[in-house]
Amino acid sequence: MFDVSVDGVTIDNIRFNVDLSKLRSAVIASAVGLDNITVKNNLVDAYGTPAGSYGDRNAISINYGGSTNYRVASGGVNNIIFEDNTVNGSLPGSFFRAGVAVDEGSGSFTGNTLQTINHDVLVRFSNNGSVNISNNNSNGGGIELSDLNAGAGPISVGNNIFNGAFAIVSAPGTAILRLKNNYNSIAHTVSANAFNGFEWGISIENMNTVTLDGNTFAPSSSTARAVVVNTKSISSNSNSIVQVPIAATLTNNTFTGTGTALTFQNHDSDNDAYGTFTIGAAGNANSFASTLSSFIVLDNQTGSSNGSTFPTYPNSGGWPTTMACWDQNLDIQNNTFDVGAGLQLPQAMNAAQRTALEGKLFHKPDAACTGLLSYFLPVHNLTQNTYFSTIQSAIAAATAGDVIELAEWTFSEIVTISKSLTLQGGTSDKTLHVINGTGLGITSGIILANGITGVTIKNLTVQNFTGVNGNANAGIYGIGGNNNLAIDNVAMLNNPTASGFYANGPVSNVSITNSMAVNNGGSARGIVIWNGLKSNITITGNMVTNNSCCGIELQDGDASGVNISNNTIDIGSGDNAIGVVGLNTSVGPNTINNNGITGGGRFGIEIKNPAGGVTVSGNNVLLSSQNADLRDRAGIAILRRGVIGRADALKPEHFFSIGV
Repeated sequence: MFDVSVDGVTIDNIRFNVDLSKLRSAVIASAVGLDNITVKNNLVDAYGTPAGSYGDRNAISINYGGSTNYRVASGGVNNIIFEDNTVNGSLPGSFFRAGVAVDEGSGSFTGNTLQTINHDVLVRFSNNGSVNISNNNSNGGGIELSDLNAGAGPISVGNNIFNGAFAIVSAPGTAILRLKNNYNSIAHTVSANAFNGFEWGISIENMNTVTLDGNTFAPSSSTARAVVVNTKSISSNSNSIVQVPIAATLTNNTFTGTGTALTFQNHDSDNDAYGTFTIGAAGNANSFASTLSSFIVLDNQTGSSNGSTFPTYPNSGGWPTTMACWDQNLDIQNNTFDVGAGLQLPQAMNAAQRTALEGKLFHKPDAACTGLLSYFLPVHNLTQNTYFSTIQSAIAAATAGDVIELAEWTFSEIVTISKSLTLQGGTSDKTLHVINGTGLGITSGIILANGITGVTIKNLTVQNFTGVNGNANAGIYGIGGNNNLAIDNVAMLNNPTASGFYANGPVSNVSITNSMAVNNGGSARGIVIWNGLKSNITITGNMVTNNSCCGIELQDGDASGVNISNNTIDIGSGDNAIGVVGLNTSVGPNTINNNGITGGGRFGIEIKNPAGGVTVSGNNVLLSSQNADLRDRAGIAILRRGVIGRADALKPEHFFSIGV
């Protein structure tokens, strides 16, 4: 209807009735020199059975290179104003492809109400200033911004209302806001928009320098996707596109309704590259409603994009690319999630709530090829009030005397304590604070570095560490000289070829109390200290059961000031429940009192080479089964080692037993 070929034209307050059987557009602006185009306060209605090229069916076309090339402006079009217009169509199929379609233009698109098939607003190849798209009602195919050139200024999409119901029918399988191919790292800010009733909200394709802030999302169904980030440009030349390091910042967004809030996909893996992703920030959390089917998904589709289940792509020409798992780790701890108790930061959740949170995430625990979603820092240095993702990183940052506390969590790591400090679970329930060795190779669990003193370990579990044998590795392994060591309320469990606790002497002031050493194998002891003088040793109130060799032992060298009392020990078919060597009074008296011992080992209590000052009283020793060892057997044996062919042989005169 209007053909604009000069600068400085204003089209204001006109009603256009466009018969799509005869015309494609209400306004076409195209000329070599074309700037300062204003289209405002107009009503554009479409009717009639569409004919001709679909690519030209744009209500307002400004320097647009569609099926017919109107893209001729030298240097593009500056200062476009498109405001307060209404673009409509009529059912069943008389609608424009786009409300306004612009190539190489800049300007303001505000206050419009638009309902079209694919693009309510389409801006491509901008190269001459900023683009502001604000306060519009986008009731059709949404908004697309793509392939901006180096001369483009900041891009702002703000305070718009996107209604997705029409697009579900008119443009199925596409998002109602599409950001594509940011080759020149032009800043894009999408803020304070409302996305309602959609199947796909925002598609961020081969993009960086993107900020989504303060938007709300209310999808239409359980299959809907609010925001999808993809390495692939969804376009007909996908397989030849120049890929950029993709990156985005998402803060203060509100995800409600059903479906999946955030999806991250690597559907063009040929040259994928990554920048920084910020998903929530302190004081600027995204919020995720309990009604959502999934909070965040790291996609694990692989192979040709022809096989993608979401999105579905055309499978010919330049469309196909190669998909790979999204393998980038993302930090999502500064977000609030409702898992049944209202919106909470993961750091504030208890274990059951974090389990519920895990159920609404899809990442490495669900598909090994994907990245990890880190949703809280489970290690807290109470002294410095700092948080860490691993125990070892917390120890590295600690100073002597610090207290490091573990949240309710399972830690798959090897821990080396190289400073005097306290490592403790955050509650008295040690089963909630677990250091797990599955898959970590041949190693001990917690290693006390040589000569490190003044360590306290309490309220946690160390389990499933595979060692060389029970003397080379343990759940907790003290290399040597670890004086002033306190172990309290610790479970050392199921270490298949390692002891529960092992320490090398000489050592003094070691306390192991109220703990468990259970199911440790490979000639392992439950609790053992070897070599040198072992002084002021307290082992009380522990459960020591089903360890392949022995229960509690102080082996080789001397020991003084020992208290082994009130322990419950089942030796199974091992050698002894309690075995001590070289007890003397050089530091203090020794007591072995009130222990309950069962099993089928050779000795309940075996005391070798004592030099006096030993009290053994109140113990209950029961041979509840019997192993196949035919050597000497006793409930309580006091003996002196002799050598007649081998180191552990005994002469009869050196042996005193009670309760064989």
